Amino acid sequence: RVHGVNKIMKTLLFVTLFVTICFLVCSSFRIHITGVDPLKNSLPTAFTCDGENISPSLVWEGAPNGTLSFALIVADMDSAPIKGFSNWVIANIPSTVRFLPANVTIKPNDQIKVGLNGHLFRGWLGPCNPASQHSYSFKLYPLNVPYLHLGNDFTKSQLLAAMAGKIIGRPAEIRAVHAGKKSCGGGGDCPYPRQKQAAPPPAPFKIEINPPKPSPIPSPILSKATRPDPAIVAASKNDTTQVGGGMTIRSPVTQK
Repeated sequence: RVHGVNKIMKTLLFVTLFVTICFLVCSSFRIHITGVDPLKNSLPTAFTCDGENISPSLVWEGAPNGTLSFALIVADMDSAPIKGFSNWVIANIPSTVRFLPANVTIKPNDQIKVGLNGHLFRGWLGPCNPASQHSYSFKLYPLNVPYLHLGNDFTKSQLLAAMAGKIIGRPAEIRAVHAGKKSCGGGGDCPYPRQKQAAPPPAPFKIEINPPKPSPIPSPILSKATRPDPAIVAASKNDTTQVGGGMTIRSPVTQK
């Protein structure tokens, strides 16, 4: 009889553990990209340099308990020669926010901070890889602090360093692909329109704080796209896609 009771207790313990794990998995932290083709998992053209180059609409749910803010990193996982070329870097998203609307505008004096992308200017840098298909990672980090002390020109590496020891559990991640027009620009060079400005974001972004006013910086100067370096092309198996889509940019901002 004792053996039978022990067997029942073990079974109940196993069932309880299974239900708990299932609950945690089913209510996990998730992020979604509005408008992604569910069959091809491809980004809408409007979010790339083949279209309007506006930032995508993101929605998330199931943030872990204790989350006080979020940080977002969007990176090209197939860029060469540098893997993880940054397309979008955002910090200090309040824990009450559950979405970013398409073509969102975040002002320099807002609590939400937009860092420098791979071409050293603030804002969304839409996918621009005309010669091949690349995978893009959208990773949202839940943090146990309400605010990260970052300058106005922080980079992806500086954001990762600032988040060290402050991430709760695992970040929510979703990936989407983009395959650009093969003949973009007539020879593989993709023109890169800058993001259009939109109306101010909705109410969740209205944060009553008094951050220090940032010093103004001059706008980056776009220059004519250049051909990929032959050595880089050879190293990346004849993929003519350069990091960031083959566009060069002269910016007065120095990479941190």
